[in-house]
Amino acid sequence: MAIGSGRIGNPGKLIRKTLDIDSEAHQHRDTITSEEQAAAPFEVYLEEEPTVGGWLRHHLPTKHHVVPYIASFFPFTKWIGRYNTRWLLADAIAGITLGLVVIPQAMAYALLVGLSPEYGLYTSFTGAALYWLFGTSKDVAIGATAVVSLLVGKTVDEVLEQQPEQNFTREQVARTHAFLAGCVLLVFGLLRLDWLIEFIPHVAIAAFVTGAAFTISLSQVPALLGVEAEVNSKNAPYRVFVDTCRALPHTNLDAAIGVSGLILLALIKWYCDRMEKRDLKRARMWNMFCSLRLSVTILLYTLVSFLVHRNLPFEESKFGILGQLPRGFIHNGPPSFNPKLITAILPELPPTVIILLIEHIAIAKSFGRINDYTVVPSQELIAIAFTNITGPFVGAYASTGSFSGTAILSKAGVRTPLAGVFNGFVLVLALYALTSVLYYIPLASLSALIIHAVYNLITPPAELVRIWHTAPPDVVFFFVGVLVSIFDSLEDAIYVTVALSLALLLLRIAKSQGQFLGRVTIYPYYPHSPAHDNPSDNVAEKHGTLYAHDLSPSKTVVSQAKRVHQSEYDEDGVSRLPSERDGFFRLDRGEAINPEAAIISPYAGVFLFRFPNGFNYLNQAQLLDMLAQQIMSHTRRTTIIEYAHPGDRPWNDPSPPSDDSKRLPTLRAVVLDCATINHTDSGAIEGLASLHAQLRHWAAPDLVEWHFAHLRNRWTRKAFSSVGFGCCNRSDSIKAATIGPGLSLTTRYESEVGNVGGNVTIPPTGRNRDEEEESCGSETEVAPGDGEDNESTQQPSETTSWRLVPVTGVNRPYFHIDLAAAVEAATKHASVSHGSCIVTPTHK
Repeated sequence: MAIGSGRIGNPGKLIRKTLDIDSEAHQHRDTITSEEQAAAPFEVYLEEEPTVGGWLRHHLPTKHHVVPYIASFFPFTKWIGRYNTRWLLADAIAGITLGLVVIPQAMAYALLVGLSPEYGLYTSFTGAALYWLFGTSKDVAIGATAVVSLLVGKTVDEVLEQQPEQNFTREQVARTHAFLAGCVLLVFGLLRLDWLIEFIPHVAIAAFVTGAAFTISLSQVPALLGVEAEVNSKNAPYRVFVDTCRALPHTNLDAAIGVSGLILLALIKWYCDRMEKRDLKRARMWNMFCSLRLSVTILLYTLVSFLVHRNLPFEESKFGILGQLPRGFIHNGPPSFNPKLITAILPELPPTVIILLIEHIAIAKSFGRINDYTVVPSQELIAIAFTNITGPFVGAYASTGSFSGTAILSKAGVRTPLAGVFNGFVLVLALYALTSVLYYIPLASLSALIIHAVYNLITPPAELVRIWHTAPPDVVFFFVGVLVSIFDSLEDAIYVTVALSLALLLLRIAKSQGQFLGRVTIYPYYPHSPAHDNPSDNVAEKHGTLYAHDLSPSKTVVSQAKRVHQSEYDEDGVSRLPSERDGFFRLDRGEAINPEAAIISPYAGVFLFRFPNGFNYLNQAQLLDMLAQQIMSHTRRTTIIEYAHPGDRPWNDPSPPSDDSKRLPTLRAVVLDCATINHTDSGAIEGLASLHAQLRHWAAPDLVEWHFAHLRNRWTRKAFSSVGFGCCNRSDSIKAATIGPGLSLTTRYESEVGNVGGNVTIPPTGRNRDEEEESCGSETEVAPGDGEDNESTQQPSETTSWRLVPVTGVNRPYFHIDLAAAVEAATKHASVSHGSCIVTPTHK
């Protein structure tokens, strides 16, 4: 601000000056005079740094994105116009088949919530009627599931126990709970937050589902045996098991129905699976009959119950039966929005939302891969969100994708998501026309159905063995989660396993060990091929590539290897690898490499270091300490300081170097392989800057070059360059090595006629790199017909020329495209500056 004149100057400059921010410091580090000279005679390309404003502009939606975004909410519009009679027939068969299975399942799962059976039918109907509007999977069936029903039942119990004075009904709690879960899922879907489920590890899901299977099975055993009056099935699973064993003397006729039904279901499944493998011609028939085993068993025991109870009133029934169901949707209406009810439900909501997310998306993705199509996870969240938001208005509780129902649809040959409409029609038919038949269903048979259905949720031993071979800690976490679910609760089980998995992940990142690399010279070897039996057609001899018939006892690989340039092509126009190239492996041989292979350091005083698991504030201290310790133990100070009296030596300065340490090389360069670094943070960058200052003091007055390979992310490059890496500092320009860091070049095409900056991206087929180097910087015509075999790219014409340009910005010459380029630049610097080392002692 110019006070005297009353004019306002640059506000940003005034603020930086007031806060003592050096606005020119970064510009000093970006001085490109020497880099421009090094790039001559090529064109100069300067790397532009990303900005926050640019990031926001890239991620904020524009008006061109709004219409596709809204249209994506209704994926059925992409296929409904092509619907035909063949699809209709297949969808009708699949939907009706699923409906026959869902009727007994849905009623049984409603009993897990503590609701009357019709609520299970309402829940499955809502998913069947709405999913086709919003879903992206043709196979997914949304409805009541065992695990979600168990969670809803536990939530209802917790809320009623906490709010006894409010007189909430189980129906009110379940419907409001579903509505709130749907609202959360809708927010996740609209904001495309489906990636959040990746924070839940597989082991946590497996432990939770297995624990839920045990919990559900144990809770149904009392009803299976007819001793539910003596056992509180809502206790912890281990208590239910103990109480059931004590109540065994009180079993009644229900046990005969339940145990025999469970055995019958298992026998039908075993026989159908056996026949499906033996009778391949009728495999689909046996598979469909296996899917209908639940309905067949329930119908059989319903018939038995009808013959026993047809002339008896409900109060005098010989064993427990379902009883009269209300006809139609008599429980329709909005859910309760009582603030006290909502406040009581919210703490119990996270486990349900997590399972709704995981169960549905996992099912949709797995069946999409099986049937060769792709689902959109965020849109799937919107589908189950609308199902859970609208379902409570007809009496439904929380629902999600059903694995068994999805498997039935897939095996029945479903063609589109519209099959759910036919499934919903069967459920409506059951609610309005089959209530008199459902009256006689034995309760013990429904318990047998639940136990049989959840048996497949238990993780099999073979899967645990596979996990053990993959990651042994996951097996430990699995059993911890299962034990917590049995002795405590399912909610705590998923929290414990997730916490253990995240703790192990953070520990691995924080304790990750860096890797010092060495160079291995590699010579490609191609086995003998019949195509090369004809000496006149010997491409190997022509190009110097090693094949089996080229070798003899007197000819070694090294003597036979001829250097073939990277841009050389064989007779078919296919680019080949060079006859000699460098590979990089750990010096401690901790990788899969022949122990007799020669791993050597690229040059004395040059260190190659690889970041194993990224570079962040968690692991930076350990990695940088390891790097400093290794460098200082294998190099010596460039300037040896000698003191007149031992008391003059600082306490932290080691004793005078021995004769052996004097023979160590001085530090020349550090090469960092950043292939695993996509993002970093200020803590890591500041730590690396501190190490740079420490090693600079160690090597003073010589310079230590820092080279970075595979650093591709623009923001990460900006972070490293903000503390001076990647370019020559102005203060070091007078001490710079006599050779620059080098450039990586590529070809650029441009039209000579009417060129307005348009470039053609076609490589020069068949051209040798030596020819390119001879014509560097000059425009060379491409011969007509070059690259004619490449049909996937635009072909150059006679008026098209090409030239060599830098691949990356010349203002960041120490950020190399790969490790080989970084090592080559570092060794050139070390070899040229080797004779200028200062080794004369300095006396103090």
